[in-house]
Amino acid sequence: MERNNISITKILVKQLFGLYDYEIETKTDSNFLILYGDNGCGKSSILSVIYHSLRPEPKDGHRTAISKIPFLNFKIFLSNNESIELYRKSITEKEYRIIFSDKKYEYHWKEKDDLDFIINSKNEKTYEQYCKYLNELNLNIVFLDSNRNLNISNDDDYEIIRTNKGILRIPQLEDTGKNTHNLSGVINDFHRWMHKCMILGTDEGNKNIANEYLTILESASKHSKSEKLNLEETKTIMKELEDLSKLYIKYGLTVELFPQEFKDKINSLSNSVWDTMYPIIDSYINTLKLRLDALKSLKKKLEEMDKYVNSFFSNKKIEINANEGIIIRSSNGTILAPEQLSSGEKQILFLFCKVISCTDDSLIVMIDEPEISLNIKWQEKFLEAINAFIGENKVQIIIASHSIDLINPYIESVSRLENRVEKNV
Repeated sequence: MERNNISITKILVKQLFGLYDYEIETKTDSNFLILYGDNGCGKSSILSVIYHSLRPEPKDGHRTAISKIPFLNFKIFLSNNESIELYRKSITEKEYRIIFSDKKYEYHWKEKDDLDFIINSKNEKTYEQYCKYLNELNLNIVFLDSNRNLNISNDDDYEIIRTNKGILRIPQLEDTGKNTHNLSGVINDFHRWMHKCMILGTDEGNKNIANEYLTILESASKHSKSEKLNLEETKTIMKELEDLSKLYIKYGLTVELFPQEFKDKINSLSNSVWDTMYPIIDSYINTLKLRLDALKSLKKKLEEMDKYVNSFFSNKKIEINANEGIIIRSSNGTILAPEQLSSGEKQILFLFCKVISCTDDSLIVMIDEPEISLNIKWQEKFLEAINAFIGENKVQIIIASHSIDLINPYIESVSRLENRVEKNV
């Protein structure tokens, strides 16, 4: 499904816990929305209401989860000029209404005995329309709570990937799905994400290669004598391409482009044979360029991952390879299990794996208290790393934090949660 590039522009909250009124606005020129405040001011609850309000799954308990958070009114404004408003008659009531874009859809939830919330039968059709619209928004919102549970509502045994050659069904690895908080499982998920990106990138490259050969067939003059490069010029291009491919090879995205045997054959060609072979060799070089270009985005992300994770670690390093996954080594070369990392190192690796793999498909990624287990120096450069991982993707990162060291580099994106009303529940 095509990305809609929709984000949250504003949030209004009234009487959260019967105590707090908030008006939270985002900055249009920033990827971040940072909720800053003391413990107990409702940061985590705000993230939870946002997540459960915008998830489209009708039977995953999202609307029930909202009922457990006391507030009078909660309104989310989206960049496509739509809005979602939740309100109660009083914060003590479990029953609440949801109004979508000024009563385009309106329905209410009502608690029945000790069962989960059930929707009023008269509003069932409206509810289906509402969930359908949320699905069409394609926000794919992700929430990493403070317990590092991954809330994503994706329980399929297989993931469907549409490629140029048809539909591929990729099996989920073990320890995947929602509520993934095992680091080994997260690393496996990241490995699987690399494979997915390689499949899509290779497929895109193959489409471009087909176009390249079509161009050759349609234009017999493509390799006219005036355009033809000599052997030395071609060898220079091959050397440049080899240098470019080094990081691709490091991360397991390609193999050696020009084995020595290939180079020896090229060097042995006479001028007359070169004139005959040049169109084939030139086309082969162009196909390699197209394949590398199709994997450029993935290579860049793995490069950033490599750079930042290893800048956090000391006496340890990670190695990233699409074939082998993530390998952790001590300074003496010993391979370490993820469980042998410190708590801070586990947090960094967990968060970075999740953020990088989520930002391809998600428009909103929320993280509650990313500073957990991170020392001050790590906190200071955490958001810099996240911003690098986002790259050119249109992803909104919403963070709840009470660490001034973490938020200080992006202070212009901070919305301070301050108590605006003094009431008792």
